Amino acid sequence: MDDLRAAAEALRDRVDSMLGELTAIRDQADVLAKAASGGVSLGKPTPASPAVTISPGMWLVGRHIQPGTYEATGGSGSFYWARLSNASGDGDVLGNGFADGGRGVVTIKPTDVAFESQCTWTKID
Repeated sequence: MDDLRAAAEALRDRVDSMLGELTAIRDQADVLAKAASGGVSLGKPTPASPAVTISPGMWLVGRHIQPGTYEATGGSGSFYWARLSNASGDGDVLGNGFADGGRGVVTIKPTDVAFESQCTWTKID
């Protein structure tokens, strides 16, 4: 009986893991759909400019967004952000934190591969 309980728990854990992966895939599909509708330019780097903004989602550094210092601009509550070593969802987190009250500052480095966030950022440097 204990073996069955352990097997059931292992299956539940696997399902939870798969649901997390599906959520990440859905988020990536949303980014692609946004790009297809003209909301994001894929394939060409965004020119460095003080007016560059990053909307919620996962973005490739040097392709979708430029390295630099960004400030969270708006929202309420606490929003997660992460600088990543790859965009596959299993990469190392190079730096992360929360933009509390929609406020925060992050420096995205040229060596970062991706940036993921739940809030909007504006480039300040």
